[in-house]
Formats: sequence, C-alpha cells, structure tokens
Amino acid sequence: MKGKVHDVTVIGAGWSGVTATKYMLEEGLSVVTLERRDHLGGLWYYSDDPSEKSVMKRTRATSSATVSEMSDYPMPESMTEFPHHKQMLQYLRSYASHFGVLPCIVFNTTVTGVSKEGDLWQVTTVNSDVYTSKFLVVCTGQTIPLTGPKETIFKNFSGPVHHAKEIRDLMPEYKNERLLIFGGGETAADICSEWYDHVSVIYWSSPRGQHFFRGYGRVLPFLKPIALDKASSWIVDNISPYHKSKPGFNWICKWTTNGSLLAYQGHGIPEWKNNTPLMHQFVNKNGHVLDLVDYIKVVPKGAITECRGKTVMFADGSSSEFDVVILSTGYTESFPFLPEDKRPRDFLKLHKQIINNDDPTLAFVGFIRPVLFSVFGVVEMQSRWLSKMFSGSVQMKSRADRIKETNSDARFWKEYFKTTVQPRDKTVEFFLYVNGLAKQIGVYPNRSKLFKRSIYGWYVSLAAPLNSSIFRLNDEEHATRALVNLDKHRKGTLALFYFSFFFLRILHFTEILSVLESIKYRIQTSKVGKFCYKVVGQTRIVRLIDWIWCIPKRIFFDNRSKLPAVLPIDM
Repeated sequence: MKGKVHDVTVIGAGWSGVTATKYMLEEGLSVVTLERRDHLGGLWYYSDDPSEKSVMKRTRATSSATVSEMSDYPMPESMTEFPHHKQMLQYLRSYASHFGVLPCIVFNTTVTGVSKEGDLWQVTTVNSDVYTSKFLVVCTGQTIPLTGPKETIFKNFSGPVHHAKEIRDLMPEYKNERLLIFGGGETAADICSEWYDHVSVIYWSSPRGQHFFRGYGRVLPFLKPIALDKASSWIVDNISPYHKSKPGFNWICKWTTNGSLLAYQGHGIPEWKNNTPLMHQFVNKNGHVLDLVDYIKVVPKGAITECRGKTVMFADGSSSEFDVVILSTGYTESFPFLPEDKRPRDFLKLHKQIINNDDPTLAFVGFIRPVLFSVFGVVEMQSRWLSKMFSGSVQMKSRADRIKETNSDARFWKEYFKTTVQPRDKTVEFFLYVNGLAKQIGVYPNRSKLFKRSIYGWYVSLAAPLNSSIFRLNDEEHATRALVNLDKHRKGTLALFYFSFFFLRILHFTEILSVLESIKYRIQTSKVGKFCYKVVGQTRIVRLIDWIWCIPKRIFFDNRSKLPAVLPIDM
C-alpha cells in the first residue's frame, strides 16, 4: 500500500478508526489505516502497560448493548446487557472482519509526521514509510492525562499520587491504606467499586459536582430490572426532551438511580451538587456507586483547598489524612504529528466539530462525547456523514456556508453548556447532534413514508429505545432487518407507559419536586442541619433509622438489580 495514492488515510484503528474506515469503503473510497499497536481496538484492547490508555481488567461498557451496537451489525444474543471490555473488543474485531476493514489496516505503524504537498497528504511513519492520500482522517482519541500527578493541588502531598491511566487492577501495596480519589467521572466510580473492600477508607472528591444515572435497575418495583438507557425512544424524547432536562420524567431517573424522588442530580449529596441543569453536563452512568455512599463505604467530598504532607483540607473546612491519591481528571487529545496550523485548538471551529473549514480534506472523528448515551452512536454517525462528504454522494457546503453553520453551532453549544466546566467544544447532547447529522445526509427516518408501508413498523420506530438501526429505515436494503432489530429491543420496555409523562408535565410534577429538593439541600447545608448531623448523625438510633430507610433501596436497586455476570471469554 506504500507508494500508492489512496483516497483516504485514517490514523488510528480504535473504535473510531475502524468505523471511519468501514464507511469510507462503503462509499467506494480506497483507504489505508495506520495503527500504532499490533491490533485494532484502541482503549478496548487491554494492556498491562501503564503508559497505554486502556480499560481496567474488570471494565464494562457503561451504555447498554442496545444503544451501543452498530446500525447494520447487531450485537450477538450472547452479549451481556452491559458488555465486558473483552466482549466489546471481540465485537469490534468481528465487525472489522465482516466489512472488510482488516486488509486496510497497517499495524505496528506509528505516524511521526504529516504534510500537505499540493492537493495530497503525505503521512510519514517511524519507519520512514510515506503514505499518500487525498483525504486525512484523524482518529487517535484522547489519550493524554489532563493533569500529571504532581501538577495539581497535590504537588505538596507527601504520599504517592497516581493518574487513573496507570490503574488496571487492585494494587497490593495499598491494601488497607487510606485512599483519596479526585475527579467525578466514570473511571473514578469504577475505582470506588473495585477498591472499597481493598483499602481501609475511600474519600471521593468531586470538586465541581456531578450528575449520576444508574445503568441497570427497576423502573417500577414489580418489574424485572432492565438497562435504564432503554427509556430513550422517540416518544420519550418528544414528550420529555433530554435537552430540556427531562421535564415530567427526570423524577424517575432519580428514583431508579438512588431510590429517592428528592435525589437532586441523581445523588442528593450536598458535597456533589452544582448549578448545572440535568443533561447540560456529562452524566456519570455508574450510579450504582452511590450505594457505597449510602452504606458509608465511600465518603463524598467537594473541592480541595490545600495539601500538607499527607493531610488534605477540603472546602467544607474538614481535613483528613491519606496514604495514596488517585487522580481521575480525564484526558485530552494530542496531535504532535500534525503541522501547528492544522491542530484543532477548539473543536467548535470545525464544521460539525469534524471538518477543518480551511482545509476540508482534513477531519477528526471520535473526539466528541455525548452527555448521556453511547459515544459509539456518535462515532458511527460522524463516520457516515464524513464518508458521504468525502465521496461527494452528499454535496459538501461551500466554505462560507460551512463557516456560517459552524458559528451558529458554536453559539448554540456555548449557551447550552454555559454552566459546565467540562470541555464545551467536545461535548454534545446526543439527540440534537446525531439527529442533525442524520438529517444532512438523508438517513433520519422518514416516518410518513414508513407509516404508508407499515403502521406497525411506524409504531416500532416511535416506541423502540435508542438504537442506531433507526437510521437504516430509509434504506430499502436494510429497513426490514432494522425494524426486526428495533422491535427486539422494544420488547420489555414500557413504551406506552411513557405517555403518562405528558400528564405529569401538565401537573408540573417535576417543578414541585424541584422545590422540595431545594428545601432538602438548604436543610442539609444549614448550620442547624450540619450541627444536628454532627451531634446525632452517627448515633445508633439514627443509623438504625437510616438502615430502615434504605431497605427499599437494597431490595429494589441493589440485591436484585446488579448487572448479570460476564461469562468467561476466550480471545
């Protein structure tokens, strides 16, 4: 493949690179994909090497198989509801093999430089090989820790400080030690879940607050537990829009996440509360970790003000000593191989956060994260949209029109995420973003035509949970299989029950609960409330009352709502 001029060079063969390659091939483009490691998979390809960004040994997907699978390649029936990382890698490799992606990938190939000569990209590797193409797609992901262990407030901490990137499993040297986790994301929740029985105590500091959502549980006590992200049909999103913070519906998110109608932001914990509305910042889908807070296995804390030796001072005035700190502060991207003027500093300046407006032959796939639901759905739609732009099957807008749309999108997302400190240029609300791309390339479902073909099929398209098959309904070749798949995922959900949310909106049920939540928070943070908790909060009678109060939660959300076990997987 060296020496040949390809239509497209893709850098990276993780989930994004594989998907981008597949769709470029589908559009009739020739592709070469360059992968640094010895096989595809990206972070899903487990490595013991702490310098590699990789999943931990027991990592599972935090979005269900229903919302994670590809639009034209359903996950096998043997797949667990929230797949283990080995299952995810197995699925991605099967997908790549099925669609002829593997022959396009050159493994063990590190890109060291990129230049543009005339209309062609020249991609140079560590072996001095050069790959030439008309288009360049960067799919290298976010692999660089946002902060180094000693570049933060912990620079004066005298104990060991690790970044979550280094963590793969329990570390024997910290058995029965005092652990502080800093950062509110899903990796932090995973570490809490795995380490709480290993260390003597865990304090979890989420300095900017966090929203939580439980991945698996009961919508109602008498029903079997299901993947809760299945409550994501067209009906749900239109009666109670996600981008409007789920009016009439967000109470059930709190109920299923924490067993309380007054669990503001999914947790009801004052140390973790912020002023960001629901769905306007990233939602931690590992809500089961809140059980550990309820049962005093994990101590929640807010911001940290200072460290001295092994003593850490918190913003609430308290302090405690720790033996080890783990930072879960996230990652950022790095493009050392790109020329300075081609490196995106702000993804909101890219057309649809994908294409370089000054050079539309350069694109970036897989850097955008939805606040809720699966990143895989975003990656697939980005890849479909981009491949049609590069092939010309959908006309790319003029530079002036691209910039106009880019500026409009930037204003919208900056306003939408104005109260969050998370990367605003790389965060989106799933339905608004993905549906917008789908409409531009003609794959958003035409339900009026579907109604004429099949009333039942039309109903399924409205009632089925979020699944990428929905974007195959306009395609005669795939429509029948897509409807069968959507109907399979619809079964077991409460599609018609969701119409009741319309009446709850009329009754302003959510607004009433919000007032009660505000009262609860004021009591929790008042001097009287804090004094009462300090004086009587840990007495036997109060702990007994708390134990009784948590009985429904233990029955409905813990003992019977744990994720199914993962069977042994041969790779």
